[in-house]
Amino acid sequence: MELDMSRRLKTAKDASERAHDDMKTQSIVEGILQDISHRGEAAVRELSKRFENWSPGDFILSESEIQECMSKVSSQDIEDIKFAQSQVRNFAKHQLGSLNDIEVETLPGVFLGHKNIPMSSVGCYVPGGKYPLVASAHMSIITAEVAGVKRAIAAAPASSLIPIFGVDVGRMYDDQTAHHHRLAVEAAALIGFDLDLAVGDVNLIDDQVGEAYGVPTEAGTKAIKLMARTEAIVADPVYSGKGLAGLIALVRSGEVDGPIVFWHTGGYHALFDPGHGSPLVEG
Repeated sequence: MELDMSRRLKTAKDASERAHDDMKTQSIVEGILQDISHRGEAAVRELSKRFENWSPGDFILSESEIQECMSKVSSQDIEDIKFAQSQVRNFAKHQLGSLNDIEVETLPGVFLGHKNIPMSSVGCYVPGGKYPLVASAHMSIITAEVAGVKRAIAAAPASSLIPIFGVDVGRMYDDQTAHHHRLAVEAAALIGFDLDLAVGDVNLIDDQVGEAYGVPTEAGTKAIKLMARTEAIVADPVYSGKGLAGLIALVRSGEVDGPIVFWHTGGYHALFDPGHGSPLVEG
């Protein structure tokens, strides 16, 4: 008798479940499109606030905002972009040249033919998020321009990065932000990942240090007790306690909301060290 010792960790949904999910997705998308069709920008603004927590005064970038964005791009990147655009534009012109209008008289007084007429407007999406695709702008906007489209509208996500906050627990370096940015980039490089993160993308919180590194704070101790009481998770007083205190302060101030990932490492030996003032060993 053969025994089946295999154990399935995950099984795919059956066809009926997948069909149900597809119908649900289709219904949601259709509802969104119908809402935008009926209510226009008001619906777009509600969706932007709902999905991206972004509701600017105007969705269209002003000339000054465009110039501000361009000022943050290096001169080498600008030159590379211009080169890529010239290549795309040149080939698009050759493609357009291969599309000829024709008109022939097949019989006396009978004329047949076709014309290549550009659309009056096109919408172009430029992906952002974790892996923005600049080439999408080249391949959609420039080709439309060459084709003779009078109006091309490009849309991109409000932000390409999830906000990152770091809580300093010791002020051990002259420039904490630059130091932690360098560590993040180096750590990513060691695992073969090219981290697209500027120094300014990390928001460093330095008001939770207290007296010094390793010295517990009142806010940190309260945060540890709150986490233990509400989530049954015990945090340490050297790192995580101060980090949690910083996070709680950000949430209570309204500076951050929505789903949050709290990432910390190390420090658990301090939980059982009375010298670090751990709430676990009080008294």
